[in-house]
Amino acid sequence: SGVFIWGTPIAAPGVPFLRGIEVQVLDHGFNVPGKNEWYTTHGDVFPIHGATMKPFGRHNNSRSFPSEERSKASPEWNHYQIVCSNGVIRLSVNGKEVSGGEDCNYRKGYLALESEGAPVEFRNLRIKELPSSSAPPELTAPVDAGWRSLFTGLDLRGWNTNAASSGRWSVRNERIALNSGPASADATLWTERDFGDFELVVDCRPAKPSAGKETLMPELQIRG
Repeated sequence: SGVFIWGTPIAAPGVPFLRGIEVQVLDHGFNVPGKNEWYTTHGDVFPIHGATMKPFGRHNNSRSFPSEERSKASPEWNHYQIVCSNGVIRLSVNGKEVSGGEDCNYRKGYLALESEGAPVEFRNLRIKELPSSSAPPELTAPVDAGWRSLFTGLDLRGWNTNAASSGRWSVRNERIALNSGPASADATLWTERDFGDFELVVDCRPAKPSAGKETLMPELQIRG
């Protein structure tokens, strides 16, 4: 999981995560190929999904690796202090600065707490506002326009489907997926709630076509 800094108010295109700078929160037990090569579990700082940053110290591309392994394994608590000013971010883990970066874009935006599908707990969140560095508009995240998510990223709560398409809709990798079935069969998914006037943002893509077969794009119908 992680803490997002200077993030956008809605997810970046095609992913369930914000554009921004991520401060990693990861237990030592997470161990996949590439550990300590392109990621660590001790307090990486890195830009994601369109954000940019020049990393401090030891780094892999734009990812700042911690100078010292100071985080504690679950179930112990870790204390993160994140100081952000004028496009510079500095992370201290359990009392000592270990990583960070400069020339961040964006350098003004929203804060967010992230979970990537595993339990994570936060407590004692405190914020101290520093004097403004007057970030220009091009380095400022868009203002929240009041968007609300229709999809949890985990399941189809809040949605209905017809009997003909029962079992064809599923959630995989934080995405709603339409499973294969007869091309002529009606596979409809709709929200439990009705809406009046609205704006809608949706990312969608068809499956990769099989050899010699046409790929049909799902049809999006809006009733207002």
